[in-house]
Amino acid sequence: MKQPRLKRRPSMSELPMLTIHPAGAGSGKTYKIQKTLGEWVKEGKVAPEKIVAVTYTETAAAELVGRIREELVQEGMLDEAFRLESAYISTIHGFGRRILQEFAFDAGISPTLRKISKDEETMLAGKVLAGSPSAVGLMETLEEDGYGFNFGTKATAEDGFRKRLLNITDQLRSLSGATSPEWLEERTGKKIADVYGGIEDAETLKAALLRAVENTLEAFPLDISNTYDLKAGPKKKVWNNYRLLKRASRSTTLDTDWKLWHKLSQLHFYKKDEPLPKDYNDHIVKVIATAERLVYHPGPLADAQEHAARLLRAAGETLAGYEKEKGKRGLLDFMDMLSISYRLFKEHPEVLALFRRRMECLVVDEFQDTSPLQFSLVWSLRKTEPTVPAIVVGDVKQAIMGFQNADERLLAEMSNKYPTSPLEGNWRSSPELMRWINQVGGAMFHEGYTALEAKAKFRSSMEPLEIIAAAEPLKEAAWASYTVNRIQELIATKQQVWDKKLNVPRDIRGGDIAIICYKNKRLTFYAEALRKAGIRCRLEEEGWLDSRIVQIAWHCLAYVADPGDRHAALYLASTELGTGSLQSALTGLMEGGAVGDRILEKLEGVAERPKDRTVDAILDDIVTTLDLYGTITGWPDGAEARADLLKLQDECIQFMTSSREALSSGGYYGSGIKTFLAWLKAKMEATDSAGRENNTRPSPSIIDEEAVQLMTWHKSKGGEWPVVAVCGMDDGEFPRLPNTKVDYDDFSDLDTIMDHAWVRIHPKFHSKEKNDAFVEDLKPESHENSKRLLYVALTRAREKVILEWPEYLPKTKGKWQGTYWAEFCRAAKAEVTPTGMSIEGMEFSCPVSTITVKTGIEIEAASTESSLPVFGRRAIRRSTMPETLTPEAVRPSSLHNDSGAAGTPREDIQYGNGFSIDIPGVDDPMEKGKILHRAFELLSGHPEREELLRESFEGMLANEQLKPVNDAVRAFDAWLGSRFSIIKRHAELPLLALHTDGSVVAGFTDLVVETDDGLWIVDHKSDQVTTEALLEERFTIYLPQLRCYADALAAARPDKPVKGLMLNWVSFGKISVVGSQS
Repeated sequence: MKQPRLKRRPSMSELPMLTIHPAGAGSGKTYKIQKTLGEWVKEGKVAPEKIVAVTYTETAAAELVGRIREELVQEGMLDEAFRLESAYISTIHGFGRRILQEFAFDAGISPTLRKISKDEETMLAGKVLAGSPSAVGLMETLEEDGYGFNFGTKATAEDGFRKRLLNITDQLRSLSGATSPEWLEERTGKKIADVYGGIEDAETLKAALLRAVENTLEAFPLDISNTYDLKAGPKKKVWNNYRLLKRASRSTTLDTDWKLWHKLSQLHFYKKDEPLPKDYNDHIVKVIATAERLVYHPGPLADAQEHAARLLRAAGETLAGYEKEKGKRGLLDFMDMLSISYRLFKEHPEVLALFRRRMECLVVDEFQDTSPLQFSLVWSLRKTEPTVPAIVVGDVKQAIMGFQNADERLLAEMSNKYPTSPLEGNWRSSPELMRWINQVGGAMFHEGYTALEAKAKFRSSMEPLEIIAAAEPLKEAAWASYTVNRIQELIATKQQVWDKKLNVPRDIRGGDIAIICYKNKRLTFYAEALRKAGIRCRLEEEGWLDSRIVQIAWHCLAYVADPGDRHAALYLASTELGTGSLQSALTGLMEGGAVGDRILEKLEGVAERPKDRTVDAILDDIVTTLDLYGTITGWPDGAEARADLLKLQDECIQFMTSSREALSSGGYYGSGIKTFLAWLKAKMEATDSAGRENNTRPSPSIIDEEAVQLMTWHKSKGGEWPVVAVCGMDDGEFPRLPNTKVDYDDFSDLDTIMDHAWVRIHPKFHSKEKNDAFVEDLKPESHENSKRLLYVALTRAREKVILEWPEYLPKTKGKWQGTYWAEFCRAAKAEVTPTGMSIEGMEFSCPVSTITVKTGIEIEAASTESSLPVFGRRAIRRSTMPETLTPEAVRPSSLHNDSGAAGTPREDIQYGNGFSIDIPGVDDPMEKGKILHRAFELLSGHPEREELLRESFEGMLANEQLKPVNDAVRAFDAWLGSRFSIIKRHAELPLLALHTDGSVVAGFTDLVVETDDGLWIVDHKSDQVTTEALLEERFTIYLPQLRCYADALAAARPDKPVKGLMLNWVSFGKISVVGSQS
């Protein structure tokens, strides 16, 4: 370890006040932050505990802390590394939570706030909605305001309204009350009017339409659908014309019924093959023409503005009630961590000043994904003097979190106002792939893109780009079959990829590949194709609650809770855990009134145990009684089933540790099995606080090097793989109405940005032309979002991008212009050529596979070794026992049978007379040998220890027996002294060595004699070597042990050589010496 540097007093004035690092994909931004902060701490410019760093994820925060700590430890700055634990390095929500914990009383909140549960959030939202006068008023006019039943999601008009209102409420919360309600309504209404366009006089438009309607009814006062010979379809339409015309003829209907105006513009008129009067057609065409003037009517505009204002008022009332109810209960949610902290600093300058004394620098990572509220909270830390040094790192091109109220314009404005220092290297992708990425980035973003220099030190052996083009329309499953077939070929042909950890090329594995799609639902087709191909995959799939093992455990719990549950009994009896079939179980139920089965008898035994057990304890009993873990080891998907069962056990623990108040808010009372099952089902049908599905199946393993990773484009951000298949290019971001988003009028003054925040609402009208106008207003933003998301997806690969290319799209009907493929072609001027791909005129040679059929390819499973389940004894692979095994660790004495010692030259020297003693009660030669070893250890080199020897044996040896032992040791020492110039004796020296076969050898040498020119190893032996032949035999046995000691000693003491080995035959006063040359 290096010596710690001398620290000097921190001086923030020496640091740059604001450094903005635009950082493209793979440019090493985390490394840049780590090195900068590490240097500041090492040079004493910043105290480690006074770092404030905001990252996008907890994982990134932990990684940053770990890297800085590692640097400090390597520099010997252990105290600074320890103090780093007190730094404010976390996500923005973690930072806000810590602020509230440390300044709870200043913020006027309880220091024991509890995070709100999903059940409590739902209950409170419903309560405050019912108490909002504006919301109640809106509920009475849902149909007039355009809310209706959604046949796709099965959501009612009330559900749709509630969801929209809560969405606007969340957006209002992100404004943190910075703007007045009146200004919000005015600004929102102005935006609607600007997009709506020109208007005309309402009475004039109504009079014209009413006149056209009355003229038609005057000419045809009765329904003529039955007068003429019409087919069923036209007949119904003519009847509908008459019905709509009669409705419109009422004097006030056309004043507010814009849906009727729209229907009148869609009336059915004369076709050549329909025998209707021509003047009927003329009248209908006039009605249609005047009804189409609805696009200039001020009525829909006024209604849209009024509805938007009422929504904002209802959201404001809901928000106020929600905050009040949370305060009463001492609850806190994610938004509170930001909004309350922001208001705390804004309204209490003394708190901000106090916190400012706790910080000496500010770092914001992934700045492009920061919302204005998050920005304002962080920016307030450097608004007041003295300004602290700040580092901002981000990339506008990777701003894809707009759905979380992030606004990339913050980073763009800061980059315009302050100097920037772009990171210009790419450490991720191969030089060949970077050439294509740079061209794509430059074509899509022009001056907004900084070409990155390829810094990766490896050369890939794969083609950097490959196109899978489809000339005919393909369904999702067909697309998946072709892409997975190509991945199967890459693995089967053992394509080489560069291993970043080992810095060597190796065969590609499944874990080196990622398949990324825009939508998570589409990934299931690729997962199914991979499984057909015999390739493992990692995907957050839904359907955990319906998985086989969870359903079995669910019904086991239901039966234990109620042994009279016939459905649970039938289900369990007909599973592989039962002994019969569903038919036999039903027969038993009908004939005997009960389902008799061995599994039910076992569960009845579980039910009879003490009633006060918790749900998790009961589930543990069921798992043990039925040996569920043992059962699933034989299943083909045993590993997945094990993970599912573990999650169920964890859900039981979560249920038992949940707040009873939170559970009762959701209508769950008690803590029994039935309450748990109801709670679990509701939880799996909902999403968590971050919008993630709860009903996802857990991954069977944390790390699986053979599994292909499947994830969405959004989730792939920050990840990298050697090979990435970018799929789902025929999906797209299509602006939909109604649409709401937080917007800002002015970014010029970053200190007051929240004062210019408002909620932008794009309503939906009954006029297609007006809807098109509002969609067009959203398209520029949509195009930018699409380009940024494409850039993220296309820059995940280190060596190869496989790109799906749906070139058939222009031939299809529908909104193909909004697809990511169309956006890529338009923005990057990309097209497939006979030799590869062209980006803005630059040709890139690459393989192109063109699919000319509309069906998928048949996938054949590759012949792979079956992997045994990793649970229980089935994890042991059956094989023939090898003749020899290499042990992990051995004792030197176990090396006695090593060959190579026979015939080794040695010198046998008689130094004494030897002796023979009988020790009362000790008949074992091994025990007698230990006593003699102990005597030589104590006395050799220390004749003054004779009394200590006597005390050690506690009367085991009589005085007359001790004398020959003492004489033998003295004779040995005399010989050593005459033979060697001894510097030091090392008795019972511990040695640790690696044997030539890879085993670890650990032991103790009896004695090491150190001289000026080297080391001698002595081993005392009490063997009865009465003949030369026997001595030769014993010498051959023990020599490998001493050689092992010699190897270990030579490695531990490179300063002196091992000169020789000696075996001291203590019972005979003889020593065998082997020199170093032997």
